[in-house]
Amino acid sequence: MKKCTILLSIGLSLASFKQAPAAKQPQPDTKRALCHKWELTHMEAQGKQLALPSGTGASFMTLKPDGTFVEISEGQSSPGTWSYAPQSKTITTVDKAGTEVHKILKFNANQLILRNQYEGLLMNMVFKRVD
Repeated sequence: MKKCTILLSIGLSLASFKQAPAAKQPQPDTKRALCHKWELTHMEAQGKQLALPSGTGASFMTLKPDGTFVEISEGQSSPGTWSYAPQSKTITTVDKAGTEVHKILKFNANQLILRNQYEGLLMNMVFKRVD
């Protein structure tokens, strides 16, 4: 009985020294953080880096906080809308070409890598932030 009392006393003492759980760091507002101008640097398919076709010029995508975006490719501007789904970590874009769902593979202050399917092939599009 005395042994149980001692163990209980030690347990209670240790519990009182237990640190309070660390405060959860707030997650950045990902949608707001995505709102920048991004330049497509290259694409990847089946583990190989693909250069952008020569003569196409730079391709840019500007995601805006109001849910609109502008894509500039081959000198042509194409507006549309976009949304972010935090549960699936996807960006959905809608423009005159249709609706596309892009899985976010990597995202930080300087780089955005999106995966989508193009002509039946999984493609990674690698963007760098330019603004």
